[in-house]
Amino acid sequence: DLIRLLLAFRGEASAHVWEALAGVLVALHRAMSFVSSGPQLLHAFEASIAKELIRPTLSACGWSPAPDEDDLAKQRRALLLALAARFLHSDDAVVHEASRRFVSWLAVPGDSKVLP
Repeated sequence: DLIRLLLAFRGEASAHVWEALAGVLVALHRAMSFVSSGPQLLHAFEASIAKELIRPTLSACGWSPAPDEDDLAKQRRALLLALAARFLHSDDAVVHEASRRFVSWLAVPGDSKVLP
């Protein structure tokens, strides 16, 4: 029931709501890691949240800011990327894009355009 409640936030655009969601998701993730049936429960939680909530929202907002994007949209992207690092660490597309951007940044460390 809790996962269904969290998944009701699919498509949420508010950075303020995502900030609250991030706190809840991280706290639940941490708590589940201490439960005796933790590995199975944790894996199911990560898979549901990653596939149904974080990935679609990250895809919608993208990795790079639009030229006219406001600060709240940038804040939402930063929160989503932090959540992607925690919940999408085994997603090949996310790992590939993060690695590509990191390698680009290493080539020119002062170029902030390659970073999200």
